[in-house]
Amino acid sequence: MEETDDVSVTKNVPRGVIYDRNYNLLVGNSAVKSITYTRSQKTQATDMIAVAKKLDKLVAITPEKLTERDLQDYWILTHQKESIARLSKADQTLDGGKVYKKQIAGVTKDDLASLTDEDKRIATIYKKMTAGYALSQVALKSKGVTDEEIAKVSENLESLPGVDTTTDWNRFYTYDETLRSILGSVSTEKQGIPSDKVDYYLAQGYSRNDRVGRSYLEAQYESVLAGQKSKSNSVLDSSGNIIETVEKYEGSKGKDLVLSVDVELQKKIEEILKKNMQIGKAAGSSDLFDRAFAVAMDPYTGQVLALSGLLINDKGEYEDYSLGNFTSAYNMGSAVKGATVLGGIMDGAITEDTVFVDKPIVFKGTDKKKFMV
Repeated sequence: MEETDDVSVTKNVPRGVIYDRNYNLLVGNSAVKSITYTRSQKTQATDMIAVAKKLDKLVAITPEKLTERDLQDYWILTHQKESIARLSKADQTLDGGKVYKKQIAGVTKDDLASLTDEDKRIATIYKKMTAGYALSQVALKSKGVTDEEIAKVSENLESLPGVDTTTDWNRFYTYDETLRSILGSVSTEKQGIPSDKVDYYLAQGYSRNDRVGRSYLEAQYESVLAGQKSKSNSVLDSSGNIIETVEKYEGSKGKDLVLSVDVELQKKIEEILKKNMQIGKAAGSSDLFDRAFAVAMDPYTGQVLALSGLLINDKGEYEDYSLGNFTSAYNMGSAVKGATVLGGIMDGAITEDTVFVDKPIVFKGTDKKKFMV
């Protein structure tokens, strides 16, 4: 017997891409085959274990690093009668949560040692299944999924409630390290939303395992780049397992972001920086010279045309450090001289033709203060 439940199942959509001012693609999405799982609010842990066992026969899953608690949970789910039998009659009458704590305490090291590689693969699949909220799609495998695996899973969907085959996406960066530190990064499904922003994102309708911008432009423009998830009605069997989804709203891809930066100008400036850094390092006495920055702006609009920064790491390699333009702080040194002269000209205190004679400074009882050239 089947029934249609009027609840929404959400699915991720491709993230918006990022261009430079001339529409050169800086950050894009590459489509990847994915095998996903969506559980209902009624799905039992034993049902998920049953699906995980079937899926293990169809898809190659590499066991993740499972915690002791992960393995204890799996052992109890696959040895329920034995686990309960180990409890005293008094313990068996306790509330559900307290009973489970007693069951966990009753799992021995020998029990865990008895788990096979197959058990660990199934435990990995089960852990992925429980990573997200009910009615929220999670990826069971999105790396290295073969056409054969997609075919096998697709042929057996009727016996795999909640499982689906779909297309997922991964972020790629066209210009490798250029502007990489400014563009930021996106969390993986395993990382999900940042722990310090859980309440904020959950209030916005996100799930805990959603991929979001973690830093800089990806994070700053999350609301623009994220898009709107697709929504579907779920078709459930009599046990509450999802066996089909009927699309209500196809969702919308994230909006694209166009920067004021000219990536070709950015690359040229990076080449100039690297060339001059190499000259500076070759001159000797440059132990403290490990980074350099240059910003190019349109003086009429204030738009940033290039935001270049390079850092020499511990291996002697050059890496992008564009963000150092606004996250680093240094003593101004002689740079303040040019700023002082410019301020004087702007205020009319001096002109471009003003000449100052650099005379020694004399303080009573001390030697003359002067630079030797």
